Amino acid sequence: MTTTHDSDTGAVDDDSPAADSTAANDAQAKRKDRLSFANDVFWSLGFDGMTVVANIVAFYLLSINLNTAGYGAYIGLFGIIGPLGGLAWAGVGLAALQRIVRDEEDPTTVTRSMLGQGLALASAGSVLATAVALVTVRSLSLLEITSIVFAELMALTVVMISSFVLQGVKGVPTASRLRIAVVVIRLAVVVTLFFTGQLTIAALGISTSVLFSSMTLWVLFRSLPAAGLNVLPGRFTRDDRNIALSFSVPMIGSNLQLDGDKTVLNAYGMEEVAGVYGAAFRVINMAFTPIRALQGAMHNRLLPHDADDHGLHVRRAKSFALLNMATILPIGIVLYFAVDLFEPLIGEDFAESSRIARWLLIFMPIKALSGVPLGGLLGLGRTSTRAWVMGISALVSLSLYVALIPLWSWVGAVLGTVIGELVLLILGTERLLTWQRRSDAESTNAH
Repeated sequence: MTTTHDSDTGAVDDDSPAADSTAANDAQAKRKDRLSFANDVFWSLGFDGMTVVANIVAFYLLSINLNTAGYGAYIGLFGIIGPLGGLAWAGVGLAALQRIVRDEEDPTTVTRSMLGQGLALASAGSVLATAVALVTVRSLSLLEITSIVFAELMALTVVMISSFVLQGVKGVPTASRLRIAVVVIRLAVVVTLFFTGQLTIAALGISTSVLFSSMTLWVLFRSLPAAGLNVLPGRFTRDDRNIALSFSVPMIGSNLQLDGDKTVLNAYGMEEVAGVYGAAFRVINMAFTPIRALQGAMHNRLLPHDADDHGLHVRRAKSFALLNMATILPIGIVLYFAVDLFEPLIGEDFAESSRIARWLLIFMPIKALSGVPLGGLLGLGRTSTRAWVMGISALVSLSLYVALIPLWSWVGAVLGTVIGELVLLILGTERLLTWQRRSDAESTNAH
């Protein structure tokens, strides 16, 4: 090949060896990124798939020991714990990931601060969860409530925050393996207690508390040091707290939006309805396994920001949205016709769950899209905007739960869930487009 050179501009022709080498390097980098993404999806899918299996087994075994009212109370308790878990570790973990991947801060400093905050929030959340559960889930004893609350909040906080840290430092596969270990422990406890004739809510809470606490020690002294992070939970500054809360507070709203309907059903004395509705929601949740795997694999890729690349986060959001819709629509169609196949698994007491699940199919494509603009806002560094968008949508859902459930039972719960998620999608999309335009304008003016 002949290389030509422009003496005026110094430019090299596109067909020169240098250009060919650059193109080859770019193609190799793209192949490497695709392989890395496929590996991340594989491990995320492994975690979510294992979670589905564990949930099916746990539901089946618990439904044998608990009637619909008992299972409804159990689901109602998790409707309280879920939002506070968002406060204690889910939001804090996301904040740690943001600071490590996007802001490129020192992982050791970030980990020490975030673990300290997580434990502080878990302590306060445990007290609050117990108090609320004693009032709203009155059919459960104090021992049942406190054992489950301790296991899910206090005992798990360090483990789950560490999984986000490891995702930022070592990648999705390492984080997924740690999360899979948590699921395996849950499954092993339920199966062991069932076959020994000891499967009760209290026994489940006590057993998982002990094992999750042991896992916390393993993570602090083995898992994190293996990643070069020899840290213990430590003090945190006001700035650290504000950053973490900007993620944690909206996570409370998000979890309330998804689980608050079961708690409100319990609060209105509809424990049996809550059990049937919770079983239907679990079917829908299983169908979201591929979407959660894609979200887990994509998250790190949504955070890097380049101000000179105009429209970057909107383009990423469009690609992610198309991928999600191409995944969820066929699943929804199949589920519509196949949902009756779940009846032998969930039992006669939960037979109405199939009908409720068909109603909840409306929720699936909206849910698959609603998280996409929120990822774009994180990439733009607009955590406060993301927070109030999630807060407004959660407030809409909760208001509708309180107003509609007494009138229409589970139909009111479905409407509150769907409308709140639609508000989240619309507001999030509008804010992403607005902040991307502002970012592009600021970049243009800077030059």
